[in-house]
Formats: sequence, structure tokens, C-alpha cells
Amino acid sequence: MNYRSISKLVFVAIVMVAMNLVSCKKDNEDSGSPNTLGGSQSPIGAVGNSFRITGNIIGIADNFSAEVVDLDNDGVSTISVSANIANATYLNMLASLIDVEISDSMAVSTQKCRFTSEGIQSIFPEGPLNVVKYNAKVGDVYTLKTADGKTIHREVTIVSNENDFAWNGMNIKTIHVKETGRGISGFNYVEYVCNHRFGAVAIKFFFTDGISITLYLVSNATN
Repeated sequence: MNYRSISKLVFVAIVMVAMNLVSCKKDNEDSGSPNTLGGSQSPIGAVGNSFRITGNIIGIADNFSAEVVDLDNDGVSTISVSANIANATYLNMLASLIDVEISDSMAVSTQKCRFTSEGIQSIFPEGPLNVVKYNAKVGDVYTLKTADGKTIHREVTIVSNENDFAWNGMNIKTIHVKETGRGISGFNYVEYVCNHRFGAVAIKFFFTDGISITLYLVSNATN
């Protein structure tokens, strides 16, 4: 992997893991819109639950930290994410993002997500966007238009009926969701891999130069 590709990986992996890990607001439970999410509050979103990434991806896994620090009455969890990045080039890339704060070599981000018994949502300033519904069907689509005119598009591409995905020492059933529309130079798309019990279990990054990287996620709490 060349330096350029590693730079892209650090930029995308730290930020997108932070932004899209994984009872609900009443006006979010209505009717048939595919981008609504019902269900009861999941322990994954409870205060004190933490997440880790497995493997040593350019040293990030050793100092990556993510923990739920708040849960509001609408079921929205606030997640504090941090990683120590010694390389000044990577720090400068992260510092250009409005939702990442840099102190010395520490990158810190605070993100909001909704975790329920029925799925996971990212909470953007413009509104909620589903990461996954556990009863999803192939072809289900979730979209959100951002303030800068981009449309984030998430589509269910795989719903497995077998325990065919190796994760955390076991094989599990998974739902795969492909996301496009971020508009990041050099970046192609991201794929979220989720499970009805364990939540988001992996994020796969695909770059335009053919490089692909998988980060495996583990939540201490489960559904």
C-alpha cells in the first residue's frame, strides 16, 4: 500500500467509523418511509457502552477509543471517539473537518447515533439516516440530502440467511449496506456490515485506486 493510499485510509477510517457506528423519537416511527426507525432502546446505545476495532490497522486499533457518553429522551446516543495520530500530515487532514478537534496529537470527535432493537441510524444536522434495519430486504434504500448539496445514498446489497461471515471468533448472519455520495476525492464507496444481535460488525472502505480495507467493529453491549 503506498503513502497516498494510507493517507486516504486514515482520513476516511477515523472519521467514518466515528460518524457511522451504529426507544425512538415518536415522529421517527411513522408509516412506511424506509428511512424511519422504530423499536425499543438497544443496550448498544446505553451510556458507558464502548466500541473497539480489531486488528492493527496502521496502529490505529491500539489507541482508538469510542464510548457512549449520553443518551437523550429521544433515544439519540452521543458517542465520544478519539485516536492518537502521531503523523502531522494525518492530523492536518483531520483538522480540516469541522467535527474533529485536534489537541497535540489527539483527534477527538463527538457523533450522534440511534441504536434500537430494529436497527441503527446516523443523526446528521439535516436529519436521521438509517445505517441498517434488521428486517431489511435487498434493494432497500436510505437517502439524505446534506446542506452542501450532496445526497448520501445507502442501499442494502446482501442479506445473508447463513452464518457465513467470520467475526470475533464466530460466524454470523449479516446485512450489507453500500454507501455512496460522500464526494471524498480518491474514495469510491463504503460498505457497512451489520448483524441483528451485534449491531455494526465491520466497515469496508473501497478506494478509486483499487485498495480496499476492512475494519472489524466490536461493541461491548449487544441487542
